[in-house]
Amino acid sequence: MIDENANPRRDSKPRLKLSKHLQQDAYCEAPAIQMMGHYTRIPDGNVQHGVTDGEREDVCSYIRYTEKVTDTQTNKVSVRVDIKDHQGFHKTILVPRAYTIGNPGRLLELLLNAGFCIFDLKLAKEFLSELYEFEPPDKNIDSVTSPGWHAIPNVSDKAFVTNYQTYTPTDTDCNIELDGAASEVCSRKGKLIEWKEHVAKPCLGNPRLILMLSASASAALLELLGHHNFGLHVFGPSRAGKTTGFVVAGSFYGDSQFRSSWNATNNALQEIAPSRNDMALFLDEISQCDAKQVSAAVYDLMNGVTKGRLNSEIKLAAGIRFRVAVISTGEDSVQEHLQQGGINVKAGQLIRLFSIPVHSKCGMFEDIHDYDSTGEFATDLLKNADAYYGTPGHAFLRRIVLNQNKLRTVLPGQVQKIEQTLLACLSTDNPTAVQRSVAKSMAVIACAGELAIRYQIFPWAKGRAIWAAKICFKAWNRYDQEAELERNPALGALKQFFHDNESSLLPLSRYVATSEFPVYTHNVDGNPAFLVSPEYFERTLCRQFGKKSGLDALKKHGLLVQNSRGGPTRQTTIPKKPELGKPGFYVIRATILASE
Repeated sequence: MIDENANPRRDSKPRLKLSKHLQQDAYCEAPAIQMMGHYTRIPDGNVQHGVTDGEREDVCSYIRYTEKVTDTQTNKVSVRVDIKDHQGFHKTILVPRAYTIGNPGRLLELLLNAGFCIFDLKLAKEFLSELYEFEPPDKNIDSVTSPGWHAIPNVSDKAFVTNYQTYTPTDTDCNIELDGAASEVCSRKGKLIEWKEHVAKPCLGNPRLILMLSASASAALLELLGHHNFGLHVFGPSRAGKTTGFVVAGSFYGDSQFRSSWNATNNALQEIAPSRNDMALFLDEISQCDAKQVSAAVYDLMNGVTKGRLNSEIKLAAGIRFRVAVISTGEDSVQEHLQQGGINVKAGQLIRLFSIPVHSKCGMFEDIHDYDSTGEFATDLLKNADAYYGTPGHAFLRRIVLNQNKLRTVLPGQVQKIEQTLLACLSTDNPTAVQRSVAKSMAVIACAGELAIRYQIFPWAKGRAIWAAKICFKAWNRYDQEAELERNPALGALKQFFHDNESSLLPLSRYVATSEFPVYTHNVDGNPAFLVSPEYFERTLCRQFGKKSGLDALKKHGLLVQNSRGGPTRQTTIPKKPELGKPGFYVIRATILASE
């Protein structure tokens, strides 16, 4: 149907009839452009038909195919079309490649819905059916549905794509962009120097603020390191400053649009996660999400792939993969929230999303600088984070893309060194698998913070990110050890036994085969340990929860010294009494008494 409200036809004025090689951009005042057949594009962009100047008739408003767009996930090809609507404004729409050849009926429907003007329907159909062949798009674009790291065709380096910009290595021709339907989550306001002065600088002296900001940067390094998804959950009472830390950390990438909430189902969270691929996923206030949904989300988010969905062809499409670092807050820890909902807490959930308590007295703010109160400090920090944002993420992504090859080589060693520094904070030389896993993830966070310091994005002295990670790692470990006693009553009972009886235990040199209290102290493999007869361990120490539960608890925490074949019993020679042979004991490390 012809648009009767479209722009009036142009007066017939003498125009030059130019050959195709003199075509000029329709945005400029330019001579008429001879196109295929008797079609001409006049200076304002409208298309006319006719042989001579005085006989030309308007056909349609300005239209040009500018880019061929390939969806890298489905391999479907679309064409980006630039048009001028009935108000004279330029618009860009995306149409399937199939609509640009043959009968233009489907193409016309999309164009008219976008405000495209048609003055002569018959001529317009003829013109559009041949336009692509005559004037194909001069640029090819690879469209990706998720931000983050993406391979560049025929190049070993990768590009980092956001809705705001595609970051590419120097001198690399890259035509990758984020699908226009993807969430526009990254944004910028202010200058980097303003963000550094008013947002990052006040974080000095506040380890949890530094850790959360460093965690924001760490997500972009997961691909370079080959590290799995992880999350940190900062918890504590109301008005402790958690929301301020949440907003400050989010300002690394953008404004409130970048931050999300736990107030969603697990399926909804999986829909959000790919839009934050290779960036941080911010989830505020865990209490707003049902415990069952949180339990499932912890596994699903850390596994890094959405559930398969039926596509338009009623076939199960593969899930979308994503890499994220989750930054979460709440008044309760992850364990407490799950337990309150009647969920049987698994250790794997607490490793994937580890809980860090705020400071017992100061909350999030241990140093408020020159402010009179924490309230004034938090208010100003929130105001500044809403005024300056996005610039640090932009600067960080630009630098790591340029240096990606070097970073792939040096970062793993730096993370390993920081991990050892964190594990050295423990009172044991034999850390558990849980402690090692959390230390590795926090080392990634600290490494990202130190990298941002080196790039002069974080205005802190070298080592500040590691300092913050050490404080927070020790806070996590203290809480986790206390929480473990609730999760594992067997371990708590064994700890309590050795704590109550340590001073009355005899050295192994005073061993008596018929003793009613066969528990001794002895150095095993150069380390102090407690030796307990298997019979006494089962009959007395594990009477309430069973021998298996007791041994499992000790093994899990690396407290049981096993024999060379991996068994629980060690044959031990009694000092100065070889005639007594080598009785078997359960050898328990003395670090079971550690307060953490």
